[in-house]
Amino acid sequence: MLGSGLNAQGFAAKILAHAAAGGLLSEMQGGKFKHGFAAAGITQAFSGGIDTIDAGNTGFSAARVIAAAVVGGTASVASGGKFANGAITGAFSRAFNDELESSGQKGGKINLFSKKDVLLYGAAEAKFDDPNTLDIWGHGTASYMNGLSSDGSNYDANGNPIVLDAKALSELVLNSGQWSPGMPIRLRGCNTGNLDALANPLAMELSGILNTTVSGASWYYHTNAIDSFSVGPKYFPIFAFGTWNEFSNGVHVGSNNGFDIRAYKKNNP
Repeated sequence: MLGSGLNAQGFAAKILAHAAAGGLLSEMQGGKFKHGFAAAGITQAFSGGIDTIDAGNTGFSAARVIAAAVVGGTASVASGGKFANGAITGAFSRAFNDELESSGQKGGKINLFSKKDVLLYGAAEAKFDDPNTLDIWGHGTASYMNGLSSDGSNYDANGNPIVLDAKALSELVLNSGQWSPGMPIRLRGCNTGNLDALANPLAMELSGILNTTVSGASWYYHTNAIDSFSVGPKYFPIFAFGTWNEFSNGVHVGSNNGFDIRAYKKNNP
């Protein structure tokens, strides 16, 4: 077993997953896939050595993030890219994966609800996680989900809602440290897969950008209780008339019943 707790095969797979995510992030920033691939992959390969820096700190360590930035920048230059771009990729890879992992903060969800939305925030924090799926919770429409400001609200300093379209959401996913290429994503927000509202709804666009399977609600997404959820009309949450539309690589591939059986069964085995 390696220091990461993985055997050699598992560690190699983790390096490859980080490298692929780094390549995608580099392309989205206007760079080349191979430069981001090298920066993120080599940074992860050196993670064992980076772990020994600031070893007494079991929480988030800025020193380890800086070291990862140096490794990523150097790897990028070696592959023909820019130091600054590789440094950013290496730092993100470390900060949003290894450091969160060591702090016990890594999980299969991103919660975009404000804590002021007590019921919705609490529902998202409940343990309805699938270890093989990234759940993104938040207020949604067919074209975007609301993001969070630095003060934890869904609005900026001017009172305008923070909007995450497919491109911005994909960057959030890539930087989260909670997703690896190919992992399915479920957008737990209203209308994120509504094909009647848009020909290319948010879930479809996101699946095309990340080349993975993304599910989105065809209608409004309701929490009926702390242990059950449904997709249905805005004012009649008990009627699960909607569906979960599933998209793969930018194409609609199927639909599932709007009642969230997986979440319900968590407390009702």
